[in-house]
Amino acid sequence: MSGTSLAPSPAAVGPAQLRSAFARLPAGVAVLLCDTPGGTVGATVSTLVCASLEPPLATVSLQRSSRLLRALKGGGPVGITVLAANQAEVARWFADPARPDGEELLRGRTVTRGAAGGLVLAGGCAAITARPVAWVESGDHELAVLEVLEAEPGPDRDPLVHLGRRLTGVATA
Repeated sequence: MSGTSLAPSPAAVGPAQLRSAFARLPAGVAVLLCDTPGGTVGATVSTLVCASLEPPLATVSLQRSSRLLRALKGGGPVGITVLAANQAEVARWFADPARPDGEELLRGRTVTRGAAGGLVLAGGCAAITARPVAWVESGDHELAVLEVLEAEPGPDRDPLVHLGRRLTGVATA
Protein backbone atom coordinates (compact mmCIF):
# COMPACT_ATOMS: atom_id res chain seq x y z
CA MET A 1 0.00 0.00 0.00
CA SER A 2 1.40 3.41 -0.84
CA GLY A 3 0.73 6.79 0.73
CA THR A 4 -2.33 7.24 2.93
CA SER A 5 -4.96 5.95 0.53
CA LEU A 6 -7.49 3.58 2.04
CA ALA A 7 -9.02 2.69 -1.33
CA PRO A 8 -9.16 -1.08 -1.85
CA SER A 9 -6.82 -2.64 -4.36
CA PRO A 10 -8.26 -4.78 -7.18
CA ALA A 11 -7.08 -7.89 -5.29
CA ALA A 12 -8.91 -6.96 -2.06
CA VAL A 13 -10.66 -9.76 -0.22
CA GLY A 14 -14.40 -9.77 0.38
CA PRO A 15 -16.05 -9.01 3.73
CA ALA A 16 -16.95 -12.65 4.50
CA GLN A 17 -13.41 -13.87 3.88
CA LEU A 18 -11.90 -11.06 5.94
CA ARG A 19 -14.37 -11.62 8.81
CA SER A 20 -13.59 -15.35 8.78
CA ALA A 21 -9.83 -14.77 8.88
CA PHE A 22 -10.02 -12.25 11.73
CA ALA A 23 -12.42 -14.50 13.68
CA ARG A 24 -9.32 -16.54 14.50
CA LEU A 25 -7.69 -13.59 16.29
CA PRO A 26 -8.76 -13.29 19.94
CA ALA A 27 -9.95 -9.78 20.78
CA GLY A 28 -10.73 -8.31 24.17
CA VAL A 29 -14.33 -7.26 24.78
CA ALA A 30 -15.29 -3.94 26.34
CA VAL A 31 -18.37 -1.80 26.87
CA LEU A 32 -18.12 1.90 26.12
CA LEU A 33 -20.58 4.30 27.77
CA CYS A 34 -21.02 7.94 26.80
CA ASP A 35 -23.34 10.61 28.20
CA THR A 36 -25.37 12.66 25.71
CA PRO A 37 -28.10 15.28 26.16
CA GLY A 38 -30.60 12.49 25.39
CA GLY A 39 -29.17 10.08 27.98
CA THR A 40 -26.48 7.43 28.17
CA VAL A 41 -25.44 5.63 24.98
CA GLY A 42 -23.35 2.46 25.08
CA ALA A 43 -22.09 -0.41 22.98
CA THR A 44 -19.98 -3.55 23.12
CA VAL A 45 -16.72 -3.39 21.17
CA SER A 46 -13.94 -5.83 20.37
CA THR A 47 -11.80 -3.28 18.52
CA LEU A 48 -10.33 -1.40 21.49
CA VAL A 49 -6.53 -1.31 21.60
CA CYS A 50 -3.84 0.57 23.48
CA ALA A 51 -2.20 2.74 20.81
CA SER A 52 0.46 4.58 22.83
CA LEU A 53 1.85 4.69 26.35
CA GLU A 54 3.36 8.20 25.96
CA PRO A 55 1.05 9.97 25.51
CA PRO A 56 -1.59 7.55 26.81
CA LEU A 57 -3.81 6.78 23.80
CA ALA A 58 -6.26 4.07 22.80
CA THR A 59 -8.16 3.51 19.58
CA VAL A 60 -11.53 1.98 18.82
CA SER A 61 -13.11 1.29 15.44
CA LEU A 62 -16.86 1.95 15.14
CA GLN A 63 -19.35 1.50 12.31
CA ARG A 64 -20.36 4.80 10.74
CA SER A 65 -24.02 4.03 11.57
CA SER A 66 -23.24 3.49 15.27
CA ARG A 67 -25.16 5.50 17.88
CA LEU A 68 -22.01 5.39 19.99
CA LEU A 69 -19.96 7.01 17.21
CA ARG A 70 -22.41 9.92 17.09
CA ALA A 71 -22.25 10.21 20.90
CA LEU A 72 -18.45 10.17 20.95
CA LYS A 73 -18.35 12.97 18.41
CA GLY A 74 -19.83 15.15 21.18
CA GLY A 75 -16.32 15.17 22.68
CA GLY A 76 -17.20 14.31 26.27
CA PRO A 77 -15.64 11.56 28.37
CA VAL A 78 -16.25 7.93 27.52
CA GLY A 79 -16.22 5.23 30.17
CA ILE A 80 -14.66 1.94 29.13
CA THR A 81 -15.26 -1.30 31.02
CA VAL A 82 -12.97 -4.18 30.03
CA LEU A 83 -15.32 -7.11 30.57
CA ALA A 84 -14.56 -10.15 32.70
CA ALA A 85 -15.13 -13.74 31.54
CA ASN A 86 -18.39 -13.97 33.51
CA GLN A 87 -19.88 -10.91 31.74
CA ALA A 88 -20.87 -12.44 28.39
CA GLU A 89 -24.53 -11.54 29.05
CA VAL A 90 -23.49 -7.91 29.58
CA ALA A 91 -21.60 -7.96 26.28
CA ARG A 92 -24.63 -9.38 24.46
CA TRP A 93 -26.97 -6.75 25.95
CA PHE A 94 -24.80 -3.83 24.85
CA ALA A 95 -24.29 -5.44 21.42
CA ASP A 96 -28.02 -5.86 20.75
CA PRO A 97 -29.08 -3.37 18.04
CA ALA A 98 -32.51 -3.14 19.74
CA ARG A 99 -31.06 -2.05 23.09
CA PRO A 100 -32.49 1.19 24.47
CA ASP A 101 -30.53 4.32 25.33
CA GLY A 102 -30.85 6.48 28.45
CA GLU A 103 -32.04 5.14 31.79
CA GLU A 104 -33.33 1.86 30.32
CA LEU A 105 -29.86 1.02 28.97
CA LEU A 106 -28.45 0.79 32.50
CA ARG A 107 -31.50 -0.46 34.41
CA GLY A 108 -30.49 -3.12 36.93
CA ARG A 109 -26.76 -2.52 36.38
CA THR A 110 -24.30 -1.14 38.89
CA VAL A 111 -22.30 1.74 37.46
CA THR A 112 -19.80 4.22 38.88
CA ARG A 113 -18.45 7.48 37.58
CA GLY A 114 -14.69 8.04 37.68
CA ALA A 115 -12.97 11.29 38.67
CA ALA A 116 -12.55 12.18 34.97
CA GLY A 117 -16.29 11.71 34.34
CA GLY A 118 -16.39 8.29 32.66
CA LEU A 119 -19.28 5.97 33.50
CA VAL A 120 -18.18 2.34 33.98
CA LEU A 121 -19.91 -0.93 34.80
CA ALA A 122 -19.15 -2.90 37.94
CA GLY A 123 -17.48 -6.30 37.76
CA GLY A 124 -15.05 -5.72 34.90
CA CYS A 125 -11.34 -6.41 34.65
CA ALA A 126 -10.45 -2.74 34.19
CA ALA A 127 -12.09 0.69 34.17
CA ILE A 128 -10.81 3.37 31.80
CA THR A 129 -11.96 6.92 31.10
CA ALA A 130 -10.92 8.60 27.88
CA ARG A 131 -11.94 11.39 25.53
CA PRO A 132 -11.82 11.46 21.73
CA VAL A 133 -9.03 13.60 20.29
CA ALA A 134 -8.89 12.53 16.62
CA TRP A 135 -10.81 10.61 13.96
CA VAL A 136 -9.62 8.52 11.02
CA GLU A 137 -12.03 7.47 8.28
CA SER A 138 -11.51 3.80 7.44
CA GLY A 139 -13.97 2.39 4.93
CA ASP A 140 -17.36 1.72 6.53
CA HIS A 141 -15.94 2.51 9.98
CA GLU A 142 -14.29 5.41 11.76
CA LEU A 143 -11.33 4.99 14.05
CA ALA A 144 -11.55 7.11 17.19
CA VAL A 145 -8.25 8.06 18.80
CA LEU A 146 -8.88 8.40 22.55
CA GLU A 147 -6.75 10.21 25.12
CA VAL A 148 -6.76 8.05 28.25
CA LEU A 149 -7.53 10.16 31.32
CA GLU A 150 -7.86 7.37 33.92
CA ALA A 151 -7.00 3.67 33.95
CA GLU A 152 -7.76 1.38 36.89
CA PRO A 153 -6.72 -2.27 36.42
CA GLY A 154 -9.31 -3.55 38.89
CA PRO A 155 -9.29 -6.98 40.53
CA ASP A 156 -7.44 -9.89 38.96
CA ARG A 157 -10.20 -11.47 36.83
CA ASP A 158 -10.08 -13.57 33.68
CA PRO A 159 -11.04 -11.43 30.65
CA LEU A 160 -13.84 -11.98 28.15
CA VAL A 161 -12.65 -12.37 24.55
CA HIS A 162 -14.29 -12.61 21.15
CA LEU A 163 -12.87 -15.61 19.28
CA GLY A 164 -14.33 -17.68 16.47
CA ARG A 165 -17.47 -15.49 16.49
CA ARG A 166 -18.10 -16.51 20.11
CA LEU A 167 -17.64 -14.89 23.49
CA THR A 168 -15.40 -16.92 25.77
CA GLY A 169 -13.24 -16.48 28.83
CA VAL A 170 -9.48 -16.80 28.84
CA ALA A 171 -7.73 -18.10 31.94
CA THR A 172 -4.84 -15.81 32.83
CA ALA A 173 -3.43 -17.86 35.70
